[in-house]
Amino acid sequence: MSRWKSHVSLAVAVVLSIDLFAILALGGGTPVAVAVRLLAVAAILWLWLRWRILSDRFLFALILLFLLSVYHFHATTNRRVADGFFYYAYVQSFWKDFDLHFDDEYAEYGMDERGSRFQPTVTGHARNTFPAGPAIFWSPFFLLGELVGRAKMLFSDEAVNLSGGGRLHWNAVSLGSLIYGFAAVVLVYSSLRRYFLP
Repeated sequence: MSRWKSHVSLAVAVVLSIDLFAILALGGGTPVAVAVRLLAVAAILWLWLRWRILSDRFLFALILLFLLSVYHFHATTNRRVADGFFYYAYVQSFWKDFDLHFDDEYAEYGMDERGSRFQPTVTGHARNTFPAGPAIFWSPFFLLGELVGRAKMLFSDEAVNLSGGGRLHWNAVSLGSLIYGFAAVVLVYSSLRRYFLP
């Protein structure tokens, strides 16, 4: 297959993926608009399969299932639940306040009066007993969401919540979790493939 086809199709896939990420992070776009973009990505993957850039049919099927889960993601509205607030407080506090003082985040979420967990530490700040690991992995997506929000404000008159506690950043880190989950499935598949497929 000619090299230009590979480069052009890769460039189109990257542009579509960035466009799709922006739409999902902003929470905009109709289901049809999201579906059209996902179908375009699937079509490019199918061409790659035919052109033998992507030669593994099982991996192709996994990617299609991932695209379906992205569509389902678009239909889900509430992503801030349970322990997610505590994990997310790290990334919001670090990147928006440049500190790890959680008082304002807890107040924003309405969780600042929930018993001993919120008693101040010896330093006088609100405690967080949850690990910071997820926040580290969410950081690239949080920052990408920030970039999308700032670009939206630059090119349109629409107001965008850039506080870090709004839908934009939550959607961005939720997409990050979805992508990490898919990467884990691909890693398990590639490990099993070595032992069980010819």
